[in-house]
Amino acid sequence: MRPQKEIKYLIIPEWERIPFLIHGFGTRELTLEAVSNLDEFKDFKTVLLQQIHSSVIHIIEDETKKIHKGDALITSRSNILLVIRTADCLPVFIMDESRRVAAAAHCGWRGTAKKILPKALKKLDRRFGCRPDDLSIAFGPCIGQDCYEVGRDVVEKFHREGSSRKAFKDIPQTKDKFLLDLKEANRQQLFDAGVRRENMFDPFSCSHCDDRFLSHRRKPEQTGRLLNFIGWRE
Repeated sequence: MRPQKEIKYLIIPEWERIPFLIHGFGTRELTLEAVSNLDEFKDFKTVLLQQIHSSVIHIIEDETKKIHKGDALITSRSNILLVIRTADCLPVFIMDESRRVAAAAHCGWRGTAKKILPKALKKLDRRFGCRPDDLSIAFGPCIGQDCYEVGRDVVEKFHREGSSRKAFKDIPQTKDKFLLDLKEANRQQLFDAGVRRENMFDPFSCSHCDDRFLSHRRKPEQTGRLLNFIGWRE
């Protein structure tokens, strides 16, 4: 294992065995400059998003410098690195090993309420023939439920979008504040869409509590974002 001070990103151990797949959830040490300088990324073209807390999904079919507006990317092309930036929101990777298709999604509470992940699964099925029960899912670091207080407006947004309230927990002695479990909200949506629970991986701690990660709730004044990436080698 690499010394802690050298770790710029974290991986899903179960995915290490997959040929040609490269992925990682960035710590505060990983910058775009670092990505361009690391040997493992030298043959990749980086694709970024202008993230807008939506359910807009883009399929990337060629190398492009265009920055799309939206919150999820899908590709089956080699040497394209899909990048999602977070600082408490949930980064999610979706991977179909047999079809060599990968997706990266930015799941804040708005995108989660709008069911961005089930919509991504539908695109994967229609475009690439990816079946939900063949998919492998990785959840990255995000703010945990005990640290994520939201207002009644968030609960009502989930209700209007037809999303479940199961991921919310009441706060005793409060009327209009709740604790939201972003991971559980997205996990339940994936399960309802046909993804197997045993194919969902979630080994990481709360971004608000773990100083390896950047957190908007912990330090609202910070401007940095964690870089989370996935792609296929040639």
